[in-house]
Amino acid sequence: MVADYHAALARYDPNEEPGFVSLEGYLAGRLAIFGLEACGRELSRECFMDSLNTTGVIDLDGFQLKFGPNDNQGSDSVFLTVVGTDGEYRQVDRFDRQY
Repeated sequence: MVADYHAALARYDPNEEPGFVSLEGYLAGRLAIFGLEACGRELSRECFMDSLNTTGVIDLDGFQLKFGPNDNQGSDSVFLTVVGTDGEYRQVDRFDRQY
């Protein structure tokens, strides 16, 4: 999924740097496309919400989301990161390291 995001970003603006905000927007867009395609020409708010809430696991190229009647979170995953002294993002795997 991240490789697809990088490819889409490069097609849209080859000079744009990937980042967390645009990655989240990409995921939101992919999720919207899923709901729109599920409803087709019979698009309504009810159909869109039902498509998200009743599908079960929605797989966006390996990133899985699941919604339900009492669960609007989609993903419970947390990706801890820090910005290093060089300005680059790094995933945190331990808190006793320097990044």
